[in-house]
Amino acid sequence: MFSYRHSAIALTAVLCACGSSGAGSSNSNAGQASYSAITLLSHEPADAAVQVPLTTTITMRFDARMVLDCTRHPDTWLRRSGTDVSLPGTWSLADNSQSLVFTPNSQLLPETDYDVSVSPLTCDQQGRILETTTTFSFRTLDETAPSVIAANVTPNQTGRSRTAPLVVTLSEAIGSSSVTPNSVILRDIYNQRYDCTRTVSGATLSMQPLADLPGDRRFTLQVGDLVTDRAGNQLPATWTVSFWTATDTRAPAVTSVWPPNLAAGISPLIQPIVTFDEGMDPFTVEPSSLLFQDEFGSLVAYTVACSSDQRTLRIRPNQPLSSGRTYLLAFLVSGAAVTDVSGNPLTSTQPLSFVTGSDAVPPQVASADPSNLATRVSLNAEPRVTFVESLDPTWVTNSTVQLLQNGVVVPAVLSQPDAQSVQLSPVLPFDAAASYSVRVRSGHDGLRDLAGNILAQDVLVTFATAEDATLPTASMQPADGAVGVPATMRASIVFSSRLDPATVSDSTCELWTDAGSSVPSIVALTSEDRVVTITPLATLSPLTYYRILVRGGSSGLRETSGNWLPDNLSARFRVGSTSDVTAPVVTATVNGIDSSRRFGLVLPTHGFSFDIDAQDGLQVPDLGSVRIDLTGPGTAPDPAAFYQNATIGYRSFRAIVPSTLALTPGTWTATVRVADLAGNVGVSPAFTFAVAEPSGALVPFERTQVVWTRTDLDRDGNGRADFDDDMLRLGLATTGDPASTNVHVRNVARDAILARANDLFGRGARGEPLDQDSVAIRFTPFEPIALAHLQIAVGGLDPQGNRNRSYGDPTTGVLGRAYYDYRNGNTNDRNIGTSPGLGVFPAEMFLYQADLHTQLYPAFQTMFAQRFLPLCPNMGGTPAGSHPLDATVLRASFNPNTATGQEYARWLVVMRAIDDWALVIGTVLAHEVGHAVGLVAPGNAPRGLFGDSSLHNTNASAAEVMAPAVGYEAMVSLDYHFRDTNMAYLRHRILLR
Repeated sequence: MFSYRHSAIALTAVLCACGSSGAGSSNSNAGQASYSAITLLSHEPADAAVQVPLTTTITMRFDARMVLDCTRHPDTWLRRSGTDVSLPGTWSLADNSQSLVFTPNSQLLPETDYDVSVSPLTCDQQGRILETTTTFSFRTLDETAPSVIAANVTPNQTGRSRTAPLVVTLSEAIGSSSVTPNSVILRDIYNQRYDCTRTVSGATLSMQPLADLPGDRRFTLQVGDLVTDRAGNQLPATWTVSFWTATDTRAPAVTSVWPPNLAAGISPLIQPIVTFDEGMDPFTVEPSSLLFQDEFGSLVAYTVACSSDQRTLRIRPNQPLSSGRTYLLAFLVSGAAVTDVSGNPLTSTQPLSFVTGSDAVPPQVASADPSNLATRVSLNAEPRVTFVESLDPTWVTNSTVQLLQNGVVVPAVLSQPDAQSVQLSPVLPFDAAASYSVRVRSGHDGLRDLAGNILAQDVLVTFATAEDATLPTASMQPADGAVGVPATMRASIVFSSRLDPATVSDSTCELWTDAGSSVPSIVALTSEDRVVTITPLATLSPLTYYRILVRGGSSGLRETSGNWLPDNLSARFRVGSTSDVTAPVVTATVNGIDSSRRFGLVLPTHGFSFDIDAQDGLQVPDLGSVRIDLTGPGTAPDPAAFYQNATIGYRSFRAIVPSTLALTPGTWTATVRVADLAGNVGVSPAFTFAVAEPSGALVPFERTQVVWTRTDLDRDGNGRADFDDDMLRLGLATTGDPASTNVHVRNVARDAILARANDLFGRGARGEPLDQDSVAIRFTPFEPIALAHLQIAVGGLDPQGNRNRSYGDPTTGVLGRAYYDYRNGNTNDRNIGTSPGLGVFPAEMFLYQADLHTQLYPAFQTMFAQRFLPLCPNMGGTPAGSHPLDATVLRASFNPNTATGQEYARWLVVMRAIDDWALVIGTVLAHEVGHAVGLVAPGNAPRGLFGDSSLHNTNASAAEVMAPAVGYEAMVSLDYHFRDTNMAYLRHRILLR
């Protein structure tokens, strides 16, 4: 139970727990304790299925025997897409109770999209839950042909843009594979087809012409009957629309030429390129409009090719040009000049002159890194392709050099490390266990050398990335800038994961003098391949600088997965003038538990952690030398084995004991040794602990403990939920709900409180587990169905006080009460009663803060007042829902990123108040639920958790969740957490006997 210390200075409150619920133990004979989520193995219909029969049933197959009634949870439903009405039907069990089957009461509607949601509280017969919300969609039988219902061009429209896309909307989503150049056609009055990019998005088809359309010409867009909906139904007939393009009278102009004017050494195979500012008609390029001749006046016979947008014309000599000659290329301005697609002639020209050389050899690839078909490529790789000669940088572009994944271009920054190479730096790291390719385009749209020779064929370098999604990191000792390093030192580099031994050598891990001379050394890989040591063969010189270099990149150190360091690691250090004979001071414990609370602990056979700290004065100890020596009733794990999954810092080492290193039950003694760089070994004081099998009689959870957080109760009998009374008191709601915003703000506040409580137990905002440190407690605002669960009331005043108290009245000093339940013996605790008053009482915090405010304001403004003065009606504020802007800013659809300054300011006032209130009430909620699952057992281990007779932490710090007293200011400003023993208990890392 939380209750206040009545002190205007401390601003604190006290938390309390009632005695045992007396409901008995539900898990005393449960055997081996474990908790895990059930898994949805498959479902029918499949996600995105089409042509689903109208009489279909929804079948979901799990890896466990299910409970039928859990399907009544409000987050489990079948709905028409875009609606919030669940369809009625009947649930049943099948496949030996491993399948849940939903049969709708009536046939589904044809040609309709449906969504299915499966609640995370869906449970099996052992009380395990799904833990994650699962959704999928499907479309029912569709036999109706689609139709065109809209277009952005009208029949016989005139003045239509020559470049804008043509957009057509069908009556339903389009089958994208049915949209092809033969099914959707754009042609002019002369029956000439025009190339377009065709894009499908839902029911919308967009046609973007690749080239400018001719001006003042009649066009027809045709959507053929080969176009279908997602179910394969074709348009009943071809749909067409005709329009006229806008008149174009502007003359074209040249924007660039290639090769550059007056360039020399150009390949005899050159095909000059001229680019215009609009689409050109290539058929108007002929000898009368384009002059191409050599220095002797001999004409060059040619043909013309154009780009897809018709803005670039490439002149192709019919024969190779002669070496060592000067050539002239010039478009002529005359009555026969080249024209744009609308017939407007060129009115100005710029001649191109160049001199040919003798290089007619296409560029050749010299090497690729990664190489073609390489595997285990690091996720931070920057692929490079190197050629045997220099490249023309003009043609090194994102269209000539691309990074692909499954044929799709991946964003990457293109660069040239040198004149002969191209390199791609992905914008995002590579996906793990994925296939990528570097494509260098050939041909006249591709890469070329300085002479203009083109690649003969595309270069394609394909490689597979490492399966590990994390990149290696390392800590180096001596560190960069270290001084006073012992002359007899051994350098130690500790990596975050195992290294490939084949990459560890004196060529990748080096020791140098500051002058650049290599120091002969022995390089070794130790400690489960996570630690590299560099041992000089001779004593280092005093007062001298040295450097350590660990090479990164593809030629440096790599993890066993293949990932490599993104850059070289280096450290410059100075050797001291005196010897180091002082050993590190080593302290060690388990589960991070302070040594004062470590005695008498009973640990499970695995899953607990060894936590080590080493101090070495001004030096940093060698964390690559950590050795955990165990003696006990069974075979002790190899000390080096603890490095497999250890988290290692500069002075800390933490290893969670995996099941592969499980200890034999009995009494064990641990001693930890850590050396420094000079070889001095520090030894921790030995400590003893017991190991036992973690049966259900010794741990609080065998499955996820679901906590129904009740905000629906009206325990003061005023006809309104106590939680809603709190919203009105605080100014987070308005009586009468004039702006219809109360429900949304209420839900935001409720969810924020639960998010805070979930966070304190190591879970996501909606209760989803995050990692192995997540506690098996999940908060939900909805009633769990067919599932053992704990209930706790949140809202209103302490039921044991006067129910008619209001602003200015005294508080009972109690923020919450809950039944204390040793080892969570009863998973069905009901902390919702009024005699005794159970639950969380936010109104008592409100009354206490209001009292402080009236005493201190305006001389001092509490943190509560800073947030609620603008809102609380009793403090002169404008409640949420009463401000003129609230109808806009307190909607679920409101986007603060596009709001006006005034809208954003009002929204921020409300949301900041909710954030602070959620931090406070969510912390109180976590505290009371802590009591309900066995915190804090009085007495010392192995029975107790170092709690006192009030069931709170003894000698608690200011920010411990299970402290007997809390302060509003502390809860909104400090990093609240559970004490080490509390969290170890919650995570099943210590056992209570």
